[in-house]
Amino acid sequence: MEANIMSTNNKVKLLGYLGLIPFLFLSFGTWFLPYNVPYETLCLSFFFYALMINSFLSGNLWSYNLERRISPIVPIMFFFLPILIFLFLLWLTYEAFQLGASLGLSATLSFMTSFSGMYIYEKRTVGHEDYYLNLRLQLTLVVVTCHLSWVIFFLNILRVT
Repeated sequence: MEANIMSTNNKVKLLGYLGLIPFLFLSFGTWFLPYNVPYETLCLSFFFYALMINSFLSGNLWSYNLERRISPIVPIMFFFLPILIFLFLLWLTYEAFQLGASLGLSATLSFMTSFSGMYIYEKRTVGHEDYYLNLRLQLTLVVVTCHLSWVIFFLNILRVT
């Protein structure tokens, strides 16, 4: 029984770490593109992957809340949070910034808020084992750092233009 638990824990860790590869590759890969190569493909791929992971995590929390007969409103909010913050920031910054950088910065900040909020909510609400809470903290910190890389990238674009 204990060997099975260790095996499951190792599989969860492995899958969690493997899930970071697209975040790392796509967020730091843009810094190594030649000068005149468009960054939009990496950017859109990064945001699409972030959206998939955000949907996966919020769906897990939604399911957990339904199973425990807790209102699923908070996980539903985390599901919609990136798009709502994105639209709000876009509305605020549309006139002030170049549209491409404004969109990217808005999306990045939206996802950072959502991933951080889901971790805090999950830590306070879900009774996970210590190894999993530590893993989630590590994964969240890396994902937020990857998003920070994009924030710096977009701010750099805004500074240059």
